Amino acid sequence: MRRPPVTASIFALVGVVILCALGTWQVYRLQWKQDLLAKLDVAYAADANSVALDGRDFVLQGGKKSYYLSFKRGHISGTYLRGKAFLVGPRVYNGEPGYHVLVPFIPEGLQRAVLVDRGWVPGSSSALPKLDDIQTPEGIVALVGMVRDAPQVNSFVPKNIPEKEQWYSIDVQQMAAAHGLRNPYPRILTLEGNDHDGRYPIAAQSRIMPPNHHAQYAFFWFSMAVALVVIFVLRFMSPRPSEDDPKGS
Repeated sequence: MRRPPVTASIFALVGVVILCALGTWQVYRLQWKQDLLAKLDVAYAADANSVALDGRDFVLQGGKKSYYLSFKRGHISGTYLRGKAFLVGPRVYNGEPGYHVLVPFIPEGLQRAVLVDRGWVPGSSSALPKLDDIQTPEGIVALVGMVRDAPQVNSFVPKNIPEKEQWYSIDVQQMAAAHGLRNPYPRILTLEGNDHDGRYPIAAQSRIMPPNHHAQYAFFWFSMAVALVVIFVLRFMSPRPSEDDPKGS
């Protein structure tokens, strides 16, 4: 058996370590996602109409952002702050482009606002929906929905441009500063709805279902580590044909 080159051995070892680390990380992510989905099952099993929400539900769990790790469905009454709505998007619904409408809401008995995602409206960058055409209910209204953290933003989403009212993601503090909201709750309320009756916005009609592909990702990275080892062995450690045998037999 040949002795493999030192440089190739180092590169192969580093590659295997990195690939195995990526696979292990995906295993941890799989466990995290399974826990998340289990908590979602518990939240959706509850009767939202029988669970009253209060200010404590809109405070971040543990004092920091947890990305969907805490859910609660329920109902709450209060008043919308008219004239302070946001269009966040673009977002696609049934293959059609549009935006989500978020409106500040003051729950009864509280002084702080919570951002309510009322749902989706059709529109595009060249034909933005007009907020004046989206009727916001007046007076005391009762809402039913899920309290959750604002969705995390990946690096592919453009940054918000508050001065131009261009909102690509939900940033509670940035939105509050732009529309003069003092000390809003850090969590948001996503409304739930039934069949679309022709009016907009269209509230969420299906449960939140984060994708769970971590098992496939883990298999891929571990497979790449095995493949790298096999290639290294075949290239550097398999015996060469004898020099006395021109046919390599």
